[in-house]
Amino acid sequence: MDMETTQKTNYQGKWFLVYLILIFGFVGIADAGFLTYKYYSGGTTVCPLTGGCDIVLGSDYAKILGIPVALVGLLYYLTIFGLSIWVLKKRDGTAFAFVYWLAAVALLASVYLLFIQFFILEYICIYCLASEALSAAIFVCALIFRQKLAGKI
Repeated sequence: MDMETTQKTNYQGKWFLVYLILIFGFVGIADAGFLTYKYYSGGTTVCPLTGGCDIVLGSDYAKILGIPVALVGLLYYLTIFGLSIWVLKKRDGTAFAFVYWLAAVALLASVYLLFIQFFILEYICIYCLASEALSAAIFVCALIFRQKLAGKI
């Protein structure tokens, strides 16, 4: 493979990560949107596999300063989705810094919420786990993209 083909492949592969983040953001919007709807509608949540969704979503830990964590998650995923579109449209790696740092904060929040589910509440919400996995996937893609921009990989 010649140098030009290698550079073109690396360039395309790098931006593919942003497309993945965009997809993960879209799925996160659906997940967090569903949980936000359930919170405000007051309906029970069918929780396949774990059965603890209503307990987790109704706990004191499900709010931050009176705001549902699900709504904060929805705002996060909407922001990630919008920023990813912006980064892809502009092909601006510098603007990607916002995505990276936002994903890092979300990952830390997800680890904290995961800890609460497993060790404090001792109940698991499958939708919450999906959101935490999406946050981790977004961060991993953002980290790899950042490393590729810096020429480290």
